[in-house]
Amino acid sequence: MKIKNHGFTLLNAALRQFRFTPLNNAKGNLTGRGRNYLTGFTLIDIVVGAGLLAVVFLGIFGAFRLGLSVLANSKAKATALFLAEQRIELIRNLPYVKIGIIDGTPPGILEATEEITRNNITYNLITSIFYIDDPFDEMYPDDLLPNDYKRAKVRVDWATFLGGEITLITDVAIYWTKCGDINADRKTDVVDIVMLENYLLYGGPPPLCEPITACADVNLDEIVDMDDIIYLTSYLFEDGPEPCEPSGTPQMD
Repeated sequence: MKIKNHGFTLLNAALRQFRFTPLNNAKGNLTGRGRNYLTGFTLIDIVVGAGLLAVVFLGIFGAFRLGLSVLANSKAKATALFLAEQRIELIRNLPYVKIGIIDGTPPGILEATEEITRNNITYNLITSIFYIDDPFDEMYPDDLLPNDYKRAKVRVDWATFLGGEITLITDVAIYWTKCGDINADRKTDVVDIVMLENYLLYGGPPPLCEPITACADVNLDEIVDMDDIIYLTSYLFEDGPEPCEPSGTPQMD
Protein backbone atom coordinates (compact mmCIF):
# COMPACT_ATOMS: atom_id res chain seq x y z
CA MET A 1 0.00 0.00 0.00
CA LYS A 2 2.92 2.36 0.68
CA ILE A 3 4.27 1.78 -2.77
CA LYS A 4 0.87 2.47 -4.27
CA ASN A 5 0.62 5.81 -2.38
CA HIS A 6 3.88 6.98 -3.98
CA GLY A 7 2.47 6.24 -7.41
CA PHE A 8 4.87 3.37 -8.31
CA THR A 9 4.02 -0.09 -9.29
CA LEU A 10 6.05 -3.04 -8.05
CA LEU A 11 7.74 -3.41 -11.45
CA ASN A 12 8.79 0.24 -11.57
CA ALA A 13 10.26 -0.05 -8.10
CA ALA A 14 12.34 -3.03 -9.15
CA LEU A 15 13.62 -1.26 -12.26
CA ARG A 16 14.47 1.81 -10.23
CA GLN A 17 16.33 -0.33 -7.72
CA PHE A 18 18.68 -1.47 -10.53
CA ARG A 19 18.79 1.98 -12.18
CA PHE A 20 17.56 0.46 -15.46
CA THR A 21 14.66 2.62 -16.42
CA PRO A 22 14.16 3.62 -20.09
CA LEU A 23 14.92 7.21 -19.16
CA ASN A 24 18.11 6.36 -17.31
CA ASN A 25 19.25 4.11 -20.15
CA ALA A 26 18.77 6.94 -22.63
CA LYS A 27 20.72 9.34 -20.42
CA GLY A 28 23.52 6.85 -20.10
CA ASN A 29 23.84 6.58 -23.87
CA LEU A 30 23.91 10.36 -24.25
CA THR A 31 26.12 11.41 -21.33
CA GLY A 32 28.35 8.41 -20.91
CA ARG A 33 26.66 7.34 -17.69
CA GLY A 34 25.50 3.83 -17.27
CA ARG A 35 28.35 2.27 -19.27
CA ASN A 36 29.13 0.09 -16.30
CA TYR A 37 25.67 -1.38 -16.63
CA LEU A 38 25.15 -1.70 -20.42
CA THR A 39 27.89 -2.44 -23.01
CA GLY A 40 28.02 -3.72 -26.67
CA PHE A 41 29.69 -3.54 -30.17
CA THR A 42 28.74 -1.28 -33.03
CA LEU A 43 28.84 -2.36 -36.68
CA ILE A 44 32.03 -0.35 -37.21
CA ASP A 45 33.75 -2.20 -34.35
CA ILE A 46 32.85 -5.54 -35.93
CA VAL A 47 34.08 -4.51 -39.39
CA VAL A 48 37.39 -3.16 -38.07
CA GLY A 49 37.98 -6.24 -35.95
CA ALA A 50 37.21 -8.58 -38.82
CA GLY A 51 39.58 -6.62 -41.06
CA LEU A 52 42.42 -6.86 -38.55
CA LEU A 53 41.89 -10.60 -38.18
CA ALA A 54 41.89 -11.00 -41.96
CA VAL A 55 45.19 -9.12 -42.24
CA VAL A 56 46.79 -11.27 -39.54
CA PHE A 57 45.59 -14.57 -41.03
CA LEU A 58 46.55 -13.53 -44.57
CA GLY A 59 50.03 -12.69 -43.35
CA ILE A 60 50.40 -16.05 -41.64
CA PHE A 61 49.09 -17.88 -44.70
CA GLY A 62 51.42 -15.95 -47.02
CA ALA A 63 54.44 -16.72 -44.85
CA PHE A 64 53.49 -20.40 -44.74
CA ARG A 65 53.03 -20.52 -48.51
CA LEU A 66 56.36 -18.76 -49.07
CA GLY A 67 58.08 -21.26 -46.80
CA LEU A 68 56.68 -24.16 -48.81
CA SER A 69 57.81 -22.53 -52.07
CA VAL A 70 61.33 -21.97 -50.74
CA LEU A 71 61.55 -25.59 -49.60
CA ALA A 72 60.28 -26.92 -52.94
CA ASN A 73 62.65 -24.62 -54.85
CA SER A 74 65.58 -25.88 -52.77
CA LYS A 75 64.73 -29.43 -53.83
CA ALA A 76 64.46 -28.32 -57.46
CA LYS A 77 67.86 -26.62 -57.18
CA ALA A 78 69.43 -29.80 -55.81
CA THR A 79 68.00 -31.78 -58.74
CA ALA A 80 69.27 -29.19 -61.24
CA LEU A 81 72.74 -29.37 -59.70
CA PHE A 82 72.69 -33.15 -60.03
CA LEU A 83 71.73 -32.92 -63.72
CA ALA A 84 74.47 -30.38 -64.42
CA GLU A 85 77.13 -32.45 -62.63
CA GLN A 86 75.97 -35.55 -64.49
CA ARG A 87 76.46 -33.81 -67.83
CA ILE A 88 79.88 -32.47 -66.79
CA GLU A 89 81.02 -35.97 -65.85
CA LEU A 90 79.79 -37.28 -69.18
CA ILE A 91 81.81 -34.63 -71.02
CA ARG A 92 84.95 -35.39 -69.01
CA ASN A 93 84.74 -39.08 -69.88
CA LEU A 94 84.16 -38.63 -73.62
CA PRO A 95 87.00 -38.93 -76.11
CA TYR A 96 88.28 -35.46 -76.92
CA VAL A 97 87.16 -35.63 -80.55
CA LYS A 98 83.59 -36.39 -79.48
CA ILE A 99 83.26 -33.42 -77.14
CA GLY A 100 81.15 -31.01 -79.14
CA ILE A 101 77.64 -30.17 -80.28
CA ILE A 102 75.79 -32.08 -82.98
CA ASP A 103 76.02 -30.00 -86.18
CA GLY A 104 77.96 -27.40 -84.22
CA THR A 105 81.51 -26.13 -83.84
CA PRO A 106 83.36 -28.01 -82.58
CA PRO A 107 81.32 -30.99 -83.76
CA GLY A 108 80.50 -33.79 -81.38
CA ILE A 109 77.79 -36.04 -80.01
CA LEU A 110 76.13 -33.74 -77.47
CA GLU A 111 72.72 -32.10 -77.82
CA ALA A 112 72.72 -28.31 -77.51
CA THR A 113 69.40 -28.22 -75.60
CA GLU A 114 67.40 -30.88 -73.83
CA GLU A 115 64.26 -30.98 -71.70
CA ILE A 116 64.41 -33.32 -68.70
CA THR A 117 61.51 -33.94 -66.32
CA ARG A 118 62.14 -34.93 -62.73
CA ASN A 119 59.49 -34.97 -59.97
CA ASN A 120 56.99 -33.24 -62.30
CA ILE A 121 59.41 -30.34 -62.86
CA THR A 122 60.75 -29.62 -66.36
CA TYR A 123 64.40 -28.63 -66.55
CA ASN A 124 66.10 -27.07 -69.58
CA LEU A 125 69.62 -28.42 -69.99
CA ILE A 126 71.76 -26.23 -72.26
CA THR A 127 75.26 -27.34 -73.27
CA SER A 128 77.85 -25.12 -74.95
CA ILE A 129 81.26 -26.25 -76.20
CA PHE A 130 83.87 -23.86 -77.60
CA TYR A 131 87.59 -23.70 -78.18
CA ILE A 132 89.93 -21.72 -75.92
CA ASP A 133 93.14 -20.09 -77.14
CA ASP A 134 95.22 -20.11 -73.97
CA PRO A 135 97.76 -17.24 -73.75
CA PHE A 136 100.02 -19.51 -71.68
CA ASP A 137 101.74 -20.74 -74.84
CA GLU A 138 102.78 -17.10 -75.54
CA MET A 139 101.33 -17.29 -79.04
CA TYR A 140 98.04 -15.50 -78.31
CA PRO A 141 96.49 -13.80 -80.27
CA ASP A 142 98.57 -14.81 -83.30
CA ASP A 143 98.35 -18.53 -82.64
CA LEU A 144 97.86 -20.38 -85.92
CA LEU A 145 96.01 -23.13 -84.01
CA PRO A 146 93.80 -21.23 -81.56
CA ASN A 147 92.23 -24.39 -80.17
CA ASP A 148 94.46 -25.26 -77.23
CA TYR A 149 91.59 -26.93 -75.38
CA LYS A 150 87.82 -27.04 -75.15
CA ARG A 151 85.60 -25.36 -72.58
CA ALA A 152 82.25 -26.91 -71.74
CA LYS A 153 79.49 -24.83 -70.18
CA VAL A 154 76.39 -26.55 -68.82
CA ARG A 155 73.37 -24.58 -67.67
CA VAL A 156 70.21 -26.01 -66.13
CA ASP A 157 67.20 -23.78 -65.49
CA TRP A 158 63.61 -24.30 -64.35
CA ALA A 159 60.54 -22.08 -64.01
CA THR A 160 58.50 -23.97 -61.39
CA PHE A 161 58.06 -22.44 -57.90
CA LEU A 162 60.54 -19.56 -57.56
CA GLY A 163 62.59 -20.71 -60.57
CA GLY A 164 66.34 -20.45 -60.98
CA GLU A 165 69.37 -21.78 -62.81
CA ILE A 166 72.62 -23.65 -62.21
CA THR A 167 75.74 -23.17 -64.35
CA LEU A 168 78.86 -25.36 -64.32
CA ILE A 169 82.01 -24.95 -66.43
CA THR A 170 84.86 -27.34 -67.10
CA ASP A 171 87.92 -27.32 -69.36
CA VAL A 172 88.97 -30.41 -71.29
CA ALA A 173 92.45 -30.67 -72.75
CA ILE A 174 93.38 -33.02 -75.53
CA TYR A 175 95.13 -36.19 -74.58
CA TRP A 176 98.11 -36.41 -76.88
CA THR A 177 98.04 -40.05 -77.79
CA LYS A 178 101.12 -41.93 -78.81
CA CYS A 179 101.50 -42.25 -82.53
CA GLY A 180 99.87 -45.53 -83.49
CA ASP A 181 97.46 -45.45 -80.49
CA ILE A 182 94.38 -45.27 -82.70
CA ASN A 183 91.79 -46.00 -79.98
CA ALA A 184 93.45 -43.88 -77.25
CA ASP A 185 93.96 -46.73 -74.80
CA ARG A 186 97.63 -45.72 -74.32
CA LYS A 187 99.08 -48.69 -76.13
CA THR A 188 99.57 -49.87 -79.69
CA ASP A 189 98.21 -53.32 -80.47
CA VAL A 190 96.06 -55.24 -82.94
CA VAL A 191 92.95 -53.38 -81.72
CA ASP A 192 94.36 -50.20 -83.26
CA ILE A 193 94.80 -51.96 -86.60
CA VAL A 194 91.20 -53.20 -86.49
CA MET A 195 89.85 -49.72 -85.64
CA LEU A 196 91.85 -48.04 -88.39
CA GLU A 197 90.78 -50.66 -90.91
CA ASN A 198 87.16 -50.29 -89.87
CA TYR A 199 87.43 -46.51 -90.32
CA LEU A 200 89.06 -46.64 -93.77
CA LEU A 201 87.12 -49.54 -95.30
CA TYR A 202 83.72 -49.58 -93.58
CA GLY A 203 83.07 -45.99 -92.46
CA GLY A 204 83.56 -46.76 -88.78
CA PRO A 205 84.43 -44.19 -86.07
CA PRO A 206 87.54 -42.12 -86.75
CA PRO A 207 90.78 -42.46 -84.79
CA LEU A 208 90.45 -40.94 -81.32
CA CYS A 209 92.83 -38.05 -81.78
CA GLU A 210 92.59 -34.58 -83.23
CA PRO A 211 93.54 -34.22 -85.96
CA ILE A 212 93.44 -37.89 -86.88
CA THR A 213 96.91 -37.68 -88.43
CA ALA A 214 98.32 -37.12 -84.93
CA CYS A 215 97.93 -40.81 -84.11
CA ALA A 216 96.95 -42.52 -87.36
CA ASP A 217 99.51 -41.16 -89.81
CA VAL A 218 102.08 -43.66 -88.60
CA ASN A 219 104.27 -43.46 -91.75
CA LEU A 220 104.35 -39.62 -91.71
CA ASP A 221 103.15 -39.13 -95.28
CA GLU A 222 100.54 -36.59 -94.03
CA ILE A 223 97.55 -38.75 -95.00
CA VAL A 224 95.75 -41.63 -93.35
CA ASP A 225 95.30 -44.54 -95.71
CA MET A 226 95.93 -48.25 -96.16
CA ASP A 227 99.70 -47.69 -96.02
CA ASP A 228 99.32 -46.85 -92.35
CA ILE A 229 97.59 -50.18 -91.72
CA ILE A 230 100.45 -51.96 -93.50
CA TYR A 231 102.95 -49.98 -91.41
CA LEU A 232 101.28 -50.90 -88.11
CA THR A 233 101.00 -54.55 -89.13
CA SER A 234 104.70 -54.63 -89.94
CA TYR A 235 105.56 -52.99 -86.62
CA LEU A 236 103.49 -55.41 -84.52
CA PHE A 237 104.14 -58.70 -86.34
CA GLU A 238 107.36 -58.30 -88.38
CA ASP A 239 109.58 -56.17 -86.12
CA GLY A 240 109.15 -53.19 -88.43
CA PRO A 241 110.02 -49.59 -87.47
CA GLU A 242 108.04 -47.90 -84.71
CA PRO A 243 105.14 -45.62 -85.66
CA CYS A 244 106.18 -42.12 -86.73
CA GLU A 245 109.81 -43.19 -86.99
CA PRO A 246 109.92 -44.77 -90.44
CA SER A 247 113.04 -46.09 -92.00
CA GLY A 248 111.30 -46.74 -95.25
CA THR A 249 107.79 -47.88 -96.12
CA PRO A 250 107.27 -51.51 -95.11
CA GLN A 251 105.45 -53.77 -97.54
CA MET A 252 103.23 -56.73 -96.88
CA ASP A 253 104.56 -60.12 -98.06
